[in-house]
Amino acid sequence: MTEILSMKTVFVFPSLIALMLFVCMLYVYRKGRTYQGFRHWALASLLYALGSCLILLRNIASDLVSIIAANILLIASMLIISQRACRNYAK
Repeated sequence: MTEILSMKTVFVFPSLIALMLFVCMLYVYRKGRTYQGFRHWALASLLYALGSCLILLRNIASDLVSIIAANILLIASMLIISQRACRNYAK
């Protein structure tokens, strides 16, 4: 059975979207029109973009970088998002 989309293709678009989201959030943050915790959401977006990009380097970079570091960045991103969501909804 042939693959319609490879895993690299699947990770390219979320990486680009997360990176564009980070750039937009950084712009808004620089303008000063944010709320408490906005910086954490932007950081989570950046970590997700970097983690997804590292997954794309699989079989190119070492396994330590492409698997371990990527998973650490992705998990850190999800932890920040869940932490901020809990803090925002607890108020």
